[in-house]
Amino acid sequence: MSDETISPEEQTDESETTQQNQDVEAQLKRALADYQNLQKRFEKEKQDVVRYANENLLLNML
Repeated sequence: MSDETISPEEQTDESETTQQNQDVEAQLKRALADYQNLQKRFEKEKQDVVRYANENLLLNML
């Protein structure tokens, strides 16, 4: 075993680093969720464009 002790400053630094890591992880998760939502929205908009284009084509044929 080690007789090494951790100073209060080191404990504070470690605590701050842990909090920073958690903050960055939360930001990354939000960014990923935003990106996934954006992909879904673009896919839905693409489907809507095709659907409305087909609808207009059929209406013009009548």
